[in-house]
Amino acid sequence: MTAAPYFMMEYSPEEDEAVLSGHPDAYDPDMDWHCGQRFSTHPRIPVRLVVYEGDIGNGVLPELCDVPIPVMSRRLMKALQDAGVSTIDYYDAVITDQASGKDFHTHVAYNIVGMIAATDLDRTKFWAGNSSRLIDADIESAVIDLAKARGALLFRLAESVNGIVVHTSVKLRIEAEGLSSLSFEPPEDWIG
Repeated sequence: MTAAPYFMMEYSPEEDEAVLSGHPDAYDPDMDWHCGQRFSTHPRIPVRLVVYEGDIGNGVLPELCDVPIPVMSRRLMKALQDAGVSTIDYYDAVITDQASGKDFHTHVAYNIVGMIAATDLDRTKFWAGNSSRLIDADIESAVIDLAKARGALLFRLAESVNGIVVHTSVKLRIEAEGLSSLSFEPPEDWIG
């Protein structure tokens, strides 16, 4: 049996994990971090986030967080680069623990440059009553059309931009790094 070529990459929070929020100077209404396009101007560097719930001393910073501003650990960034992913722009980030005032430089903000309408629209199950089929579709079960995906290693799903699709080779590279807080759902099991 052949392994599935694509998976939906999701974050599986660990117990006592810190919850992040955007710092007021991190927001720019002209920047959409989820549109799959390169920014015409760079965000203010470093991108600043704050821990507003939890204590980093007793908790864990997430390997991947897609809202309010997408950030990932530097070790996840390295795993993606080692896997050959070249469709992400990275920006230095600082995460401040409000409780202690300590700054962490362990993460980068990221912008996935690549959004592909890759679902097989006839076989993907959309939630009843949802007329959207692009950007914010509510998906009950996705089927990735391999011809539409064109062998891309990582991309945002154009039908539902909260979906991050990764090729099997990327999944295997991340798993080899021991990043256990990430999970990989087969598209048919993904709800987004």
